[in-house]
Amino acid sequence: MWNNGEITASQRKVYTIILYLAQQELKKDNKKTYFTFNYMELKEKAGTISTNNWSLKKDIQVLKRVEIETSDDKDNWGGFSLISDYRKLKDSIEIELPRTIRESIVNNDYYTAIDMLTIRSLSGKYSIILYEVALRYEKVKIPKMSIEEFRELTGTTDCYKDFRDIRIKVLEYAIKEINEKTDIILSY
Repeated sequence: MWNNGEITASQRKVYTIILYLAQQELKKDNKKTYFTFNYMELKEKAGTISTNNWSLKKDIQVLKRVEIETSDDKDNWGGFSLISDYRKLKDSIEIELPRTIRESIVNNDYYTAIDMLTIRSLSGKYSIILYEVALRYEKVKIPKMSIEEFRELTGTTDCYKDFRDIRIKVLEYAIKEINEKTDIILSY
């Protein structure tokens, strides 16, 4: 369960870029746990316009605090943080990704490599979420999901109680932005 409600579009962009760059490194060495990113490159790819490093630092601190819960139909459960450890080193930042995330990247069962320029152009966090889902199911039809599953996917379980609000504030805005700014056309 990805807890989307706790992170902003900026934080999601930063994390997507971290995953993308980590995926490139894991292709070379699938045992790697720490990844070093150039601070300026990370800010540039995320579209962070701040000249100081404060906003990126805050984004990474939030990502460290986000807890992901997992469970299955056999009553097995667990949890992990999006980032295990981080430290700034001169012009770079070193980040440790949790085992669960690294294994998912290596096994290619969770993360899909995406166009960084496209992600950078999207401003809404729901747009980024739906764009990632659309890419994950690019070769097949996106599966039907219940409203509860959609709420969990988008982190809207505690807000937008009325479906009309979800339709207007989440679906319609995100679909319009994706259709205008990407090569994917979505509808519902």
